[in-house]
Amino acid sequence: MILQDDQWRRLEQLLSAKSGYSETRAKNNRQFIEALLWLIGSERSWHELPARFGKWNTVYVHFRRWNAANLWDELLADLHADDELRAVIEKICAYGKQRNLRSKYRSGMTAAVAAEGDSDQHWLRLVDGSLP
Repeated sequence: MILQDDQWRRLEQLLSAKSGYSETRAKNNRQFIEALLWLIGSERSWHELPARFGKWNTVYVHFRRWNAANLWDELLADLHADDELRAVIEKICAYGKQRNLRSKYRSGMTAAVAAEGDSDQHWLRLVDGSLP
């Protein structure tokens, strides 16, 4: 999915009004948001991002920062009058929330493994299904 010019103008105005986020004034934010839309729409992994969007790791770090700062939810709240653009940002917002859940799950599994102490016991419990 690619942003229409009029959608980008509205979104650019909202981004420029956000204080405290230096990246919201970056010149390549349209490319960044279109990269996210490509990623979400294609259901591909980050490292498969086409080169035209820039380095995948740069886009990923940018996304993580905006997601951690709750910027997607803020944009969503500001887009109450524009249903089409709101639907675009909702997709990104949902993707961000999904990524947050994955991170929490992974960190919880890491903590469970660390608390286990004896790695042999951990693997045995994992195989027999007794590990939560």
